[in-house]
Order: sequence, then structure tokens, then C-alpha cells
Amino acid sequence: MKRKDVCDNCKRKIEHKEKVTVIIPNVEASTKTSEEGNMHLKLSKYSLTTRAMKVYCSKCLNPKDYIGDEDA
Repeated sequence: MKRKDVCDNCKRKIEHKEKVTVIIPNVEASTKTSEEGNMHLKLSKYSLTTRAMKVYCSKCLNPKDYIGDEDA
């Protein structure tokens, strides 16, 4: 997929191989799995090219500020 190479918040240019955070709305959850308490997130290559998304540089949105340690 192609899009502008700037952060949607601060408009700073995203550099090659820089880690960014992407928010993708309308991802479908499927809880019909063989394992109780698990789900699949339905997201295809086509859905990435057709859905609106926001891209943020690590200075504007860092997942560590919102997502705790998974081992806890």
C-alpha cells in the first residue's frame, strides 16, 4: 500500500525503516475459534488498502504508553 510518508499528527517525515504506530478502524473480530477465550482479527491486504488508517511516529504515539507488559 502507498500513502504519504508523514506522521498524521505532527507531519514530520517518516524515515526509512522507522517504527511507527498504525491505527486501523473497523477490524472485524471473529470469536468462532477452536480455542475458548481467543479470537481472530480479520484483516486482509485488501482491507488495508481500502480502510482509512492513521500513522503516527513514535514521538506522537508510543504503544508502551497505553499497552502494559504482556508478561504481567
